[in-house]
Amino acid sequence: MKRILLITLLFFCVGIFAQNIPGKVVTDGEVPLSSVLIINMRTGQKTYSDVEGNFSIEALPKDELRFVKAGYERSEVTISSAESRVYAHLRQAYHNIEEVKLNAVKLSGDLSRDSKLLAKEDKTAQLKKNIGLPASPEKPREKPAELVDDVLKPLAFGVLNIQGVYDIISGDARRKKHLYELEDQQSDVYWIRKRVSDDYFTNAGVPQRRIPEFIEFSFTENPKIRQLVKVKDLSGVLLEMEKAFPVYILRLKQ
Repeated sequence: MKRILLITLLFFCVGIFAQNIPGKVVTDGEVPLSSVLIINMRTGQKTYSDVEGNFSIEALPKDELRFVKAGYERSEVTISSAESRVYAHLRQAYHNIEEVKLNAVKLSGDLSRDSKLLAKEDKTAQLKKNIGLPASPEKPREKPAELVDDVLKPLAFGVLNIQGVYDIISGDARRKKHLYELEDQQSDVYWIRKRVSDDYFTNAGVPQRRIPEFIEFSFTENPKIRQLVKVKDLSGVLLEMEKAFPVYILRLKQ
């Protein structure tokens, strides 16, 4: 009997303190916004608004809900103790290309400010492409041996690639691949660090000394981020990175 009473009391408490909070996301003109990412920053739970801007997410009083959508300023709402329905207003972030300077711009990482400065390609790189300047030469790399292409295929024609066989058997080919993967990852981390200030990460709860670690974590958590780095889509990188913050912060606390 005591066990049944305890279970009943537990469910009653959960019903009181953990609620599915409904809400709606609209523009300043009260137009419903669909596909807005909503994140409970305490739990890391995520959901999206539907075509009418409606959503529902589990939250407790004092939980912070973060609203993110490309092309709009990021917004936060803190759940009050008597919250029955959340209304979030997102202001459109207008792109003003004329304000973008060709010298390096260190972004804060706040989508509300930086969206004015972002495009899918660096402005300097775009200018060089338009006037026909050659790209910087890439660091030369020795191609790691592949078992099929560099050993088996030549062998089928009676040619023995001794160096290729040695690289594979000795593990040199595998080590080169691993080294190149690390170099590429560090290059992608540097690309983000050069464009986004530390405040963006520390304001989200990432300690300054752990910023590179967080960026690498976000690559693992969401491989799409590195794809966006490759095409120099910084606005897309920041949008996708928002999803990794609550997961990383939760792991730090644990």
